[in-house]
Amino acid sequence: MQAIAFADYDNIRPIAREYSDEDSEANAFQIATRAVEICKSKFADVNEVIVRMYGGWTDINGSPTDRAVRMYRVIGKLPRRLSGVRVTFEIPVSPIGFDGRLFGLLRSGEQKMVDTLLTADLVWCSLSLDCPLLVMSDDDDMVPGTMCAASSISDQWSRRPVCLSRVRATNAAA
Repeated sequence: MQAIAFADYDNIRPIAREYSDEDSEANAFQIATRAVEICKSKFADVNEVIVRMYGGWTDINGSPTDRAVRMYRVIGKLPRRLSGVRVTFEIPVSPIGFDGRLFGLLRSGEQKMVDTLLTADLVWCSLSLDCPLLVMSDDDDMVPGTMCAASSISDQWSRRPVCLSRVRATNAAA
């Protein structure tokens, strides 16, 4: 079974700053590893996890930020299997089902619309797909959207397909 992990990238990545491709790769790998661990523990028959990493990936003109360009390079180097689970990486720049691109996910050095984009995608998936959904964040802004997504699930399902995991930044050396 496939699961989708909605990762609030800047609220769960390690404390270490990203100065290079290697730093970004280590952070993305840590997020993917944690997503697979959580999905396997919550949803026993998961064999694939789509890791959607939400962040300030576009500037005010809609162009990829430097960080997004680095992340696009990095995800091609990441393993496609972790603990026997197939992993796919996505970098969302617009809501699911929308053909365009959101402009200004990063403005004046601050993220804009990222939490709302994640929540919109979560609710869309909860209404449209039959698979477990995992929200990875340490941001309380995710709680109402996760509750909404969980309440949209039919009573006939035998598993709780929406899970909010309070994932805090960790020190890679710890």
